[in-house]
Amino acid sequence: MGKEDKRMCKWSTEKIKKDFGDYSEAIGDASHACMKCGRVAGSKEQLCKPEKRK
Repeated sequence: MGKEDKRMCKWSTEKIKKDFGDYSEAIGDASHACMKCGRVAGSKEQLCKPEKRK
């Protein structure tokens, strides 16, 4: 994933479809969720308003 793709919240639906392998890898065990858009990720650095999942 390049620097411009750091935050998954900025990914468009088209980008997710195109780079689904990268998206799946970034989700990992999904320990955090974005409180703004609802996306999930394996680390808080990948989201704009992260909240740790319980």
